[in-house]
Amino acid sequence: MSEQQGIVVSPRLLWAMLSVAAIVAGSLGPWVTVGPFSAGGTNDGGDGIFTLILGILAFGLVIAERSRPAVAAVAGAALAIGVVDTSAVLRLDGNELFSVNPGWGLIVLNLGAASLLVWGVLEIVQGKASRRGIVLVSGTVAMVAIVATAAILAASGRFEDPNDSEQPVAQLQDSEDTEEQPTFDSPSDDDAPVEEPPSEPFSEPSPESDPAAPEDDRSPTQDKTKSCGNLTVTADSITCGFANNVFYEYWVASDGGSSHAANISAYSDALGRYLELACNVGKAVSCVTDADGHVSIPRGALDDYSQADADDYAASNTVSR
Repeated sequence: MSEQQGIVVSPRLLWAMLSVAAIVAGSLGPWVTVGPFSAGGTNDGGDGIFTLILGILAFGLVIAERSRPAVAAVAGAALAIGVVDTSAVLRLDGNELFSVNPGWGLIVLNLGAASLLVWGVLEIVQGKASRRGIVLVSGTVAMVAIVATAAILAASGRFEDPNDSEQPVAQLQDSEDTEEQPTFDSPSDDDAPVEEPPSEPFSEPSPESDPAAPEDDRSPTQDKTKSCGNLTVTADSITCGFANNVFYEYWVASDGGSSHAANISAYSDALGRYLELACNVGKAVSCVTDADGHVSIPRGALDDYSQADADDYAASNTVSR
C-alpha cells in the first residue's frame, strides 16, 4: 500500500523565500517618487539590475540548500546597494514642483535584503555553516554596517539648500562685489541710460534691485520670490537651474529676444522631463508653469545674450536643440 506524501515547506525555508521575493519585487518596483511620478531601479541601467541579479542568485542558493554564508553575503551586498541608493534619494530634496521620496520598491528591497541577511546569520549561528563561512558573513555584516553608517551621515545633509549646488547660466558675482558692479536690467520708465553689461549675461543683483516686471504685472503667487542672477523666480517652487533652462529656451524660441514666444518647454532635472510654460511680455518676460511657478526675465538680458553664450550653456545642460 503506497503512501503519498505532499510537499512540506519548513518555516525557515518560507522565511528565506519570502525575503528573496521581496528583493526581486523591490528591484523591479519604483525606487524614486516625485509627486505623482516614479522611476524604477532598473531604468537606464540602474542599480536595480544588480539587486535583481543578486535576488535570483539568492533564490538558487536557497532552493539548492547550498552555502548559507554565500546567501548571507549576497543579501548583505543587496542591502548595501539599497542603503546607498536610499541615501542618494533622500539628498534629492530640492525640485521645482514636488518633493522627492524613496519609492516602495527601494523600501521593500531593503527590508527583504535585511531579512535574508538575518536569516543567513541565524543559520550560521545554529551550526549549519563552517568556521570559514562564519568569518565570511561576519565580514559582510561589518561591511554593510559601515556602508549604512556612511549613508546615514551623508543623508543628514539633505536639508541643505539645493540651489547652492546649481550651476547658473553664467558665473555669478560674489555678494561682496554686487553693489559695486552694474546689473543689466530692463530699461526704467525715465529712460535712464543702460550701463555696459559685463561679459556674462547675468550678474548677481543687489538686494534693492528687482529685474522682474513691475508690481502691477506681478502674479499674487510671486509675492515670495528669490533672485537667480537677473532672473526672479517663485521661491518655493522654482530652482535657479530650472530658471536658467527657461531663459535659454525662451531666448532660442524668440530668436534672441527679437520676437515673442507665447509657449515654450524647459527641462526639469528633478522631474526628468520637460515642463510647459506660457510666456507674456511686459517690461519683463514672465513665463509660468502649469503649477503657477513664475520665472521673470529682463528683456535687457535677452538682448545681451549671444549665440556663443547659448552654445556654451547647451553643451553642459539638457536643453532643446
